[in-house]
Amino acid sequence: MQEIERELLRDKAAYSTMICGLSGCRWLIARDKGRKAAIMVYSSLKIPLAACYGDLELAKRALKALQYPAVRVHTLEPISLSAVESHKLIRMKLEKQPAEPRAQIARRAGEKDIPLLDRFYRRYGVESWDPSQAKEGVYYMIAVSGAVVSAAGTHCMSTQHSVAVVGNVLTAPEYRGRGYARAVLSQLLAEL
Repeated sequence: MQEIERELLRDKAAYSTMICGLSGCRWLIARDKGRKAAIMVYSSLKIPLAACYGDLELAKRALKALQYPAVRVHTLEPISLSAVESHKLIRMKLEKQPAEPRAQIARRAGEKDIPLLDRFYRRYGVESWDPSQAKEGVYYMIAVSGAVVSAAGTHCMSTQHSVAVVGNVLTAPEYRGRGYARAVLSQLLAEL
């Protein structure tokens, strides 16, 4: 596993989800005649997520061995695309300092805000949300009359490797165009 971790660390942006070592993950490691593949399965979401690294054929065999009715698989390696054709995930990397946080608009979500965030994300059918992300990571939100109208946070993070996967950026349709997404993101990125 350490060998695979070293390889993943060579491209933190590409393999950030795997590097974070999400809680609730199951790792499948396959080796055959010098070839290797690693698949990390995170099953806490509505549709389990599998992130792949390594040899295409070994990854295909390992995926077939999974006991899940449906698994969404994400990869950045072009060679692995045919094994995971059903969904694509676009990853971005922060190359410069984020914009200055917008004062007094967004605030860091605390433990008591998790039910509000949960209601907000479920209302809009966000599949990549799980309440454990707010407990273990960092979330910023804007609330109006006690209801969340915009939020963003970390799917996972690793302080050991200085990596975070930012996501679940959402503003309620009726509040869009007011700079709320920029506000929650700038606060979040300033903290990270």
